[in-house]
Amino acid sequence: MSDDPPEFAVLRAVATVNARSTAATTGLPERALSSATKGAVLSLTRATAAGLLPFGIRVDRFLPRHR
Repeated sequence: MSDDPPEFAVLRAVATVNARSTAATTGLPERALSSATKGAVLSLTRATAAGLLPFGIRVDRFLPRHR
């Protein structure tokens, strides 16, 4: 990431939230591609959070629960 704050950092409160899946950390039988892409989203979320932290931008994820 660049040293310049993103354009949306001028807003007062900025946050981005990504939905995640248990497939990101637990391989599912016959779902290798799905598990891999969900793992990539989790890694992207973590990397983005680290990169935007100096600008006060929060990046997080949530795990939806199915009942």
